[in-house]
Amino acid sequence: MNLLKVGLQGLEIYAYHGVFEAERRLGNRYTVDIAATLETAGPPPSLEDTLDYGKLGEIVQAHMAVPVALLETLCWGIARQVLATSAQVGQVQVRITKHNPPVGQLCAHSFAELTLNRDDA
Repeated sequence: MNLLKVGLQGLEIYAYHGVFEAERRLGNRYTVDIAATLETAGPPPSLEDTLDYGKLGEIVQAHMAVPVALLETLCWGIARQVLATSAQVGQVQVRITKHNPPVGQLCAHSFAELTLNRDDA
């Protein structure tokens, strides 16, 4: 069996996540990278035989639209939905980067990253 990775890098989204009330009120810029690993016997003959990366973008957008306190929560929700979308997907990697996080000093980015295997979901 071969492994094929399908994904999106650098999805830019403005959203309202965070522990602090000001983060949830003002919002922030986020960058999302997502990759799904599929088991395949060979090159997929059509879009129906692979994972449409447009669908990955829709899943990310839907989860990012619902405010939560922790980026980790978003990673888990996104990864689980991708696994539920396609039985071919064996692993999902999600990285969510928050720009200019409120950590008390200058900081370009904070992030949460999850690699979720189907067997562990």
